[in-house]
Amino acid sequence: SLAGIVEEVDGDVVDLAPGDLVAASGSQCAHHAEVVCVPRNLVARIPDGVSLREASIVTLGATAMTSLRATNCYFGETVVFYGMGMLGLLGTQVAKAAGMHVIGIDLDDGRLALSRDLGADATFNGRSVEVVDAVKEATDGYGADGVVLGVKASSSDPLNDSFRMVRQRGRVVAQGLFGFEIDRSSLFANQAELVPSIGYGAGRYDPIYEEGNIDYPIGFGRWTVNRNQELVLRLIGDGAIDVATIAPHTVEIGDAPSAYRLLQSEERPPTVILDYGIDDHR
Repeated sequence: SLAGIVEEVDGDVVDLAPGDLVAASGSQCAHHAEVVCVPRNLVARIPDGVSLREASIVTLGATAMTSLRATNCYFGETVVFYGMGMLGLLGTQVAKAAGMHVIGIDLDDGRLALSRDLGADATFNGRSVEVVDAVKEATDGYGADGVVLGVKASSSDPLNDSFRMVRQRGRVVAQGLFGFEIDRSSLFANQAELVPSIGYGAGRYDPIYEEGNIDYPIGFGRWTVNRNQELVLRLIGDGAIDVATIAPHTVEIGDAPSAYRLLQSEERPPTVILDYGIDDHR
C-alpha cells in the first residue's frame, strides 16, 4: 500500500503520465522501495485535495470496504466491527458514511475511544462485558445485521460469539486470523451465514486482472480492486475517511526500525507511514 509520483509508463497506458500522483496496491509489487513497477489495474490517480501521505493507505481502505460490503448491510442497519485495528477503524468510517449504525469491540480501551471519535455509536471491551449480551441489548434484542470479524486470536470464541450476536440470518464476515472450531449450536441458532473476505476487491489474486490488466466489465464486477482504490481516495477527499487520526506518525525510511518499535510500544498506533522524502509538488 503506497503512494508516489509516476516516473514512467508503458506505451499501452494512455491515462497516466510521468509526474502524475498515484496510489498503488499489490503485495507482489507495491513494496517498501523508492521505485516500484505496478500493473495499471493496481494503480489509481490521486484526486486534488488528497496528499500522498493520505493516499498511501489505499489498500487498507479498499480491504476494509470489501469486508463491509460482504456483510450485505445497508443504510440504517447495524454492523459490528469485532477488532478495532486499522481495518476496523477504516471500516467504521466507511460504514458511518454509508448511514449504518456501528458497534465496535476490542480489548483495548484506547482503540475503542478512537473508534468513538471516528463515529462508532457504541463500543464494548471484551475484558469487562459479555459482548454478545451487550450487542443484543444495543440492538433491541435482535442482534446485529452483520459482523466483520477482524481479530487475531488462536481461540474460536470470537467466531462463535459472532454467530451468536448476529440477528436471524445475519452474516459474519471472516476477515482476521482466528480459531475455526465452529460450535454447531452457535451457528445454527440464528441461521447465521459465514463468508470470507479476501483482499481488496474483485480481481485480487486473478493474474489475468492483476498482471494482464484485463478489467472486469462493471456489470459483472462493480467493485474491482481499481474501482475500490478510486473510491477510497474519493472518500478521503470528501472527508469521510480521516487518515491523520488513525495514522498519526510518519517515519523516514532510514529510521524504519523505529516505526516497528512504535507499533509494539504501549502507545501502539494503528499504523505508521514510511516516508521516502518524496515531495508532494501540487
